Amino acid sequence: MLLLSSSDLPPLPLLTPPNLPKMPSNEPPPPPAESPAAPPSESPSPAANDGSSSPEQWRPSTRSGRFPRACTARTAARLRPAPPSPAPAEPPRLSRQEREERAAAARAVTQLAPPVPPGQEPRWALRSMWQLASLLHFLHVFRPLLNINLEFSAEELETALVTPNSTLDDVHMPLLKAIPPITRMALGRTTWVTVLCRKLKDWWHWVADGDIPIVASQGAEAEIYKTLEPGTRVLILKALCDIRVEQEDIRSYIENSLKHGIQLSAFRRERIGGDSHGISYW
Repeated sequence: MLLLSSSDLPPLPLLTPPNLPKMPSNEPPPPPAESPAAPPSESPSPAANDGSSSPEQWRPSTRSGRFPRACTARTAARLRPAPPSPAPAEPPRLSRQEREERAAAARAVTQLAPPVPPGQEPRWALRSMWQLASLLHFLHVFRPLLNINLEFSAEELETALVTPNSTLDDVHMPLLKAIPPITRMALGRTTWVTVLCRKLKDWWHWVADGDIPIVASQGAEAEIYKTLEPGTRVLILKALCDIRVEQEDIRSYIENSLKHGIQLSAFRRERIGGDSHGISYW
């Protein structure tokens, strides 16, 4: 039997275990150690050249490579609550006189027409009536058929309507003579008001509204006519013009004029506009 010492034995080879797959565990992996970022290099690493892979190559990065969006960015200023808005300053208190002065200034309206001269109120009241403008237009357009020989202006007719004079006689008598029915009474400067009352009794409700402004009063109607308001005398003359335009001679004149190319606006004015006060312009 031979006794060998450990120094006489040959060294045994070291056996390494094979690479076995690691079993999953419930413990989270330790966080990777942060290493200083290497400076960028243009030359590729050897691992990338030889096609081999390493655990560091496939390890997920802890930083996101996507830039933050402006809509999702949260700065400290935006997260800070907005400061409360200051309370509105209380307006200074005004005295009663100052309030009245400001109210009067707010109601100030620029006048488009000059103030009415003293003593001219009745004339200016007539000028505000559209009926006056209408009858003046009628007397101007159909003057050749009306047999009115007197030459007068609009101002002269206004004066006669405010204070009756012979101008009203020369205007009313030719109009009444052409309006039926024919009266047996002679038509003169002292009798035309009586004839007017009889004509209005038959025609008034065809051309106007309301009650007849003047009726026969056993010869006193001439004096009653002089006491009427100027605006009432305008309405009476406007009614006579409306009755006169319905007669056959004027209607035939209008129809023949239209056949020869004359526009209807030559006889009847069209409205051209208005303003905020309800005033129409023709």
